[in-house]
Amino acid sequence: MRKAGVLLPIFSLMSEYGIGDFGAGARYFVDFLKSMGFKIWQILPITTIGAGNSPYSGISAFAGNPLFVDLVTIDDSLLSKSEKESFKVYSPYRVDYSAVKEQKTKALQLAYSRVDKDLQAKIDEFKAQNSFWLNDYALFMAIAEERGIEWSSWDRELKFRDSIALQKEADRLKDRVGYYYFEQYLFYTQWTALKQYANARGIEIFGDMPIYVALNSPDVWANADVFSLDDELVPTEVAGVPPDYFAEDGQLWNNPLYDWESMAKSDYEWFVSRIEHSLKLYDILRIDHFRGLCEY
Repeated sequence: MRKAGVLLPIFSLMSEYGIGDFGAGARYFVDFLKSMGFKIWQILPITTIGAGNSPYSGISAFAGNPLFVDLVTIDDSLLSKSEKESFKVYSPYRVDYSAVKEQKTKALQLAYSRVDKDLQAKIDEFKAQNSFWLNDYALFMAIAEERGIEWSSWDRELKFRDSIALQKEADRLKDRVGYYYFEQYLFYTQWTALKQYANARGIEIFGDMPIYVALNSPDVWANADVFSLDDELVPTEVAGVPPDYFAEDGQLWNNPLYDWESMAKSDYEWFVSRIEHSLKLYDILRIDHFRGLCEY
C-alpha cells in the first residue's frame, strides 16, 4: 500500500520559544497533514544534540533533546503562566540555539526545583523503566556539566568507570543527576502524548536513527567494548566517507567505529536495544547510511 507524507524536523515547527517543540504547533501540523490526506510525518533525529547543533551529532543515542519540551503544557505548579511568558525567545526565521538553550535550561531547572513527591514517584517509575540507558546518561551529563571537558580527559577512575568512583560521583552530584532524570521524563512524556495524538488521526511518525554515535557520549563511555577503542579508550578507527560528488576531499566525521566482533559475543545486544528503543519512539524507522551497515 502506497502512502504519502511530509518531512519536517521538529525544530522547524511554529513556536514562540525560538525553536519548534511538542506543543500547539506540532498538533496544528498533524491536523494539517490529515486535512491534506497525508499519512506519514517524517522527522529528523530527536536525540540530544551535540557539536554544531546537528541532529546527527547527538550526545546520546537514547536521550531526547530537551529543547523540544513544550513549556506551555508544563503544569502551572512547576512554572506559572507569567514565568512561561518570560522564557519566550523571539527568533522568527531561524533557531537561535544560544538563546534557546539558555532560556529553556533556566525554565526546566526552575520547574525541577518545584517537583513534589507525587511527580517524583512518576519520575522514579520512568527511571526504572529506562535504567539501561538513563542512569549512565544522567550521571554522564552531571559530571560533564561540572568539569566542562570530554570524558576521555576525566580522572582515570571515572574514565574507566571504577564502580566506587562512579557511586561517589552519583552521590555527590545527586541533585544534578536528578535534574537530568526530570528533563528526560518531560521529554518522553510529551513526545508519547504527541505521537498518540498523531496516530489517533491516522498519521504515522517516520523517525531517523544515525548509524554512529559521538565519541563524547555516555554510549561510548558506558559501552566501550562495543566500539573500536584501544587500551586507553582512544578510537583505533573513525567514521567518514571517501571523496564524492558532495565533497571532493571526502568527509571526516570522527565517530568511533563499532567493534562488530566484540558486539557479536553479546548477540549485538546494545545495537538491538538501540533499535528497539527507536521503534518505541516511531512507527517507521530509517537507519541513516543503512547501505554502510549492510556492508559491515
